[in-house]
Amino acid sequence: MPQLQHSKSATRALRSSAGSTVAFSGRHRCGTLRNSVRCPLRNRQQIRMESLNLHNQVSVERLDMNGIKEITKQLLTGTAIADALDDLATLRLDIFPEYPYLYQGRMADELIYLSTYAEAPDAGVILAYDGLTVIGAATGMPLIHEDARMFDAFARASFPLDEVYYVGELLLRPAYRNCGLGRKLLDLFESHIRSLGCYRRLTCATVERPDDHLLRPRDYIPITRFLARTGFARLPGVTTSFMWRETDGVKRDHTMQFWIKDLT
Repeated sequence: MPQLQHSKSATRALRSSAGSTVAFSGRHRCGTLRNSVRCPLRNRQQIRMESLNLHNQVSVERLDMNGIKEITKQLLTGTAIADALDDLATLRLDIFPEYPYLYQGRMADELIYLSTYAEAPDAGVILAYDGLTVIGAATGMPLIHEDARMFDAFARASFPLDEVYYVGELLLRPAYRNCGLGRKLLDLFESHIRSLGCYRRLTCATVERPDDHLLRPRDYIPITRFLARTGFARLPGVTTSFMWRETDGVKRDHTMQFWIKDLT
């Protein structure tokens, strides 16, 4: 298989990852929030602030993080997602080298993979900002638009797969973790998914690592704790696998375990 295909598979697999790196890593479309035309960085930042101030799909959260910070959360759907791809790719490349993913990616491959968010019906992205800086994100799309290996893992499921929404990423930079922001991003995303009126279940997937892995940090908190607190349950036997290059330069196969949550 060509190198690009390996990279796309790896980025797709990591979509579901949350781990300790973050506390986690219908047919209706909402209107766009930003001009979908690419522009220089300094102009994109100005447009970003204008859209944050004017569009009603934006909320502001005041968090006590050794001092009060105002975190702005912006929901993007449809073609508006295209302007978020650089920010999403940068977050992934910065965060996923951490345990348990140990992922070594490339910007070009990330942008190719992430473009599916701007194309898939009902895909959504939430960006979290501290001022002009993107410090977190939540992403997802209907399971039926996912990679075949993700979809096929549910071959024996007793529920309709077109009613399942796949939550791919919940990413936060280190300084913004452990203050409740991950839960707030997930709650906001769930509210949006419910508003679409077509999805009865959420699913996500986490990478499996042995407890005695040599690179596991002493203070590592498994993502399973976050998932349990937010209503997800492990789906025994529902797994898939993806290969990606780890930070030591070696490609390895990785088992991904699925979780489920009812929205009803």
